[in-house]
Amino acid sequence: MSKHAQKPDSSPDTNTTAEPLWFIDNLAFVHIDGEQTTDAYSLMEFSARRGSMPPLHAHQRDETFYVIEGEMTLFSGDERIRLSDGQAGLAPRGVPLTYRVESEQARWLAINGPAGSERFVRTVSDAAPSAELPPPDRPTDPAALTEAASEYGIEILGPPGMLPADQLKSLYDRLGALDRISALVDSWVARVAGDDRANQKFVRTDIPRLKKEVVDLLCQATGGPCTYTGRNTRERYDGMKVTAGEFDAVMQALAATLDELNVPKAEQDELIGLLMPMRPEIVEIESPQTGTTLPDSYQVAPQL
Repeated sequence: MSKHAQKPDSSPDTNTTAEPLWFIDNLAFVHIDGEQTTDAYSLMEFSARRGSMPPLHAHQRDETFYVIEGEMTLFSGDERIRLSDGQAGLAPRGVPLTYRVESEQARWLAINGPAGSERFVRTVSDAAPSAELPPPDRPTDPAALTEAASEYGIEILGPPGMLPADQLKSLYDRLGALDRISALVDSWVARVAGDDRANQKFVRTDIPRLKKEVVDLLCQATGGPCTYTGRNTRERYDGMKVTAGEFDAVMQALAATLDELNVPKAEQDELIGLLMPMRPEIVEIESPQTGTTLPDSYQVAPQL
């Protein structure tokens, strides 16, 4: 054997067989990782069923997709790239990205440069018992996925099914516009009415008026076409003697309602982030006490 054909004893064995992994709803193989390329790039193989879409994300790596068999669409920024057998597409770093499998099944290679994505895949995957796709109903933990992604320089921008263009939509549109906001308020008010920790503060409230004003408030605050015409926050709650515990109970009712209506976490966090700055104007008593009565002196708004 010639000098150039010999493999030095110190070289790592790069011809090992990759172990199958269940990554979200994909079957994955890490064929080449950063340790083998001094973090220059990694090479992974994925397979998935029709409709498979990962969360919308962005990372500081260029990612090349090469389709071995099947069809898929890349959504990279404002580009929509349809790929089939033998075709490749580039998703540049820093650009919002997702994909969707269009054929019954698809199998593709993903080349990331620099390396690092393969470590994320290994971290959040389970060892597959065989080289078969995971069950269609395999559960995933979005919170754990998001936390692990951030450790490897990947930012989760939205849930599976969300496209880059959806980021340009207002929160009002992403919540489902007026009908869905109205349904949210109906359920939220009903939860608070049944919660003895907070419902005493609304015993003299005109509920139809309350619902309308909350719908208008949320619609306007989230970028919708409504105009809120009710009292400002300080005027509405002045003298109600709301405690910190009662405020927390109302916000917990909102969180439960958002979960019940399957509102994605990103939209939940954004909506709650719009409401939390109102807390100093609502809470008058910094106490965990709940279920306190509405003072007789409090002036409720007139009926509609």
